[in-house]
Amino acid sequence: MKNTATPTICRICLRSCGILVHQTSAGIQITGNPRHPISKGFICFRGANYHRIWGSGQRIKQPLLRKGDQWLPISCEDALGILADKFDRSRQAYGARSSAFLKGESLKLQEISAYMRHLAHALGTPNYFSIGSMCQRANFMGHDLTYGGIPKLDFGRIRALLLWGRNMAVASVAAFRDLNAAVKRGLKLIVIDPNSTETSEVADLHLRITPGTDGLLALSFIKKAIEDYDLSPEAQRQVGWDRLKHHVLGLSYDRLLEKAGLTKDQFNLASELVFNNLPAGNTTGLGLELLPIGVQSIRAVACLQSLVDPGHFPSAISMPVNPLPNQAYYPERSEPV
Repeated sequence: MKNTATPTICRICLRSCGILVHQTSAGIQITGNPRHPISKGFICFRGANYHRIWGSGQRIKQPLLRKGDQWLPISCEDALGILADKFDRSRQAYGARSSAFLKGESLKLQEISAYMRHLAHALGTPNYFSIGSMCQRANFMGHDLTYGGIPKLDFGRIRALLLWGRNMAVASVAAFRDLNAAVKRGLKLIVIDPNSTETSEVADLHLRITPGTDGLLALSFIKKAIEDYDLSPEAQRQVGWDRLKHHVLGLSYDRLLEKAGLTKDQFNLASELVFNNLPAGNTTGLGLELLPIGVQSIRAVACLQSLVDPGHFPSAISMPVNPLPNQAYYPERSEPV
């Protein structure tokens, strides 16, 4: 069989790296596409091994219906009929809000999110959530509510980076490659994580804080920025600044750092690495997103970001996304449960 390569993109994560799918006598193989303008041939271990999932003998290829303790294969037509009947009966008996949709990652067509929201709208239910509702949504909310968006890391411009609860070496392989190169060029990296990780191994400083105290450490950095470095946000970013400033100036380093499980020497060393190497960046991960106070912890980090790089903040999306067909005809919906 002749080896043919089809260029496409990987959809496992939002980076959407360019890949080549090879049809060979041994089956499907996936490699990076060197002609892709962004990834330039890079491919992570997830993308390189996706064909193993696609070709797995355990992959479910048709709907299954539970009967007692067994799962019986049924046709797609029968499955759709059963679901439509259950949705209709529930809506008639209890209203549209009685239905909810949960989206998994599904390895990993990003379009599934839009399709499921579309279906929820059509049925009149506002109850849509996903895996992101339990993790990534906290990241979006924390930054959006505080800072207007998530700052994009520019390793060619920032001189220091605070990495909060994120093992980039595993979670964001392509970005870690860029981070590693920046560290070798002199970027100061502070990893804030209770665990030792592959990412902390390349850091200038690893702060192993008490789990769940990231927000307190962020407030400590904000206090240091104000008292010792006289930093403040840009004028257009100062809504609520006086209240925050009053709050942190009334806090005690001893109490904050004790709860965070850090010594003053550790904190002062981290502060010097950050505030003597501005502009700096902050990026957060699951370690904060999954906290019960995840949104508030990320908001504290976002407030710190407005101080360490005050003249640079996320810009609005310049190109609107085209709506799905008939989106203008969505019915009025009540509030989600």
